[in-house]
Parts: sequence; C-alpha cells; structure tokens
Amino acid sequence: MGEEDQLRDMVPRRSAKYARIDALFNNALMTQPGSGASGSDLLDYDPKVLYATMRVMWSAACSPAVRRAAHAGARRRIADLYVLRSSLGGDVTAYSYGASKAALNWFRAGVRATFGKRGIRSNAILPGPIQTPSKIAWSTPEMDEGFMEVLNSPRLGMPDEFASMAVFLASDESRFVNGALYRVDGGMSCTVPSSA
Repeated sequence: MGEEDQLRDMVPRRSAKYARIDALFNNALMTQPGSGASGSDLLDYDPKVLYATMRVMWSAACSPAVRRAAHAGARRRIADLYVLRSSLGGDVTAYSYGASKAALNWFRAGVRATFGKRGIRSNAILPGPIQTPSKIAWSTPEMDEGFMEVLNSPRLGMPDEFASMAVFLASDESRFVNGALYRVDGGMSCTVPSSA
C-alpha cells in the first residue's frame, strides 16, 4: 500500500508488455483498522491517520510511474484520471480521507497546467454511491436508505456506469477535455438539501 519500490517499477513492467501507456487511472483507497474512528470525530482526530492516508493517495498520483509517463507524454497523449468525490466539500466524517482527496484535486490541476501542452490530459470522476463489492460489504440497509434520500435517482449506481465514464475520459473521444470534474453521482450534488 503506497510502496514506492513497486510504483517505481510499474512503468518499466507495463512498457515491456504493452509498449506504451495511454491512460493512468489513479483510484487509491485506504481502509485500515482504526482509521474510521479517528476520521469520524474531529475531537478524537489522529494526525497519524492523515499521514498514512496521504502516503497512499499521494504516492499513487506522485509516483515515479506518473512522472515518467508525464515525461514521455511529449511523444504521445496520456489521459490521467482521478476519483475525487470527497475533495470538494466538507463533511462531519472522514477528515483524513477528504483532506487527501482535496490534495489530489490540486495535484490533478497541477498536472493539467504543467503537461497539458504536451498532450497529457488530467480529469476526475466524482462518483456517488456505486454498488461495488467493497461498498456492498461495508454498507447497511439503513445507509442505503440514507443514500437514497440525497440521490436524485431511483436507485444506486452500478460499476459499469462509473466505468463507462472512465473509458470515455481515457479515450480519444474526450481528446479536447482537460481539467474537468465529471459527476457520476445520480444527481446527489445537483440540489441543496431542504428541511421543508
């Protein structure tokens, strides 16, 4: 998890097998015992959890793999994708996770500004609740009811709906899209909650 040696070897291994890299999909998640309690209570906040979370998230984006691919981008187009739903707003939980995603949001903008003229695009997907195996494993029926209250959709999202956006952003169909944030969240972010 966030091991620099493994990340450093990733580009040479993939380049030897596939000859070139066309897309980087930065989708890091850290689920560590004990991190949930610290991330859900600001009064009991443990900075060590933030540092550990940042190490995983940041190494995925700032790894030698990304830097080498960016350098090689002078010769080819590369789509650099991030998953950043928690980066744009505050919440009453997940302080470390949200802070790490906010840092990645800044890094995404930096990649775009630095390497955009070399043909490297950097975009992000902001997903809502997607019914992945990991989400199904940790959520409860009560949590899903809560999701449905804030969604403007008749159901939760499915993995192929998220994947379709990732494929689009990694393809030449989006070759003039750079620096965009795509919400694949079932309309979760399109309304302001009301007490009426």
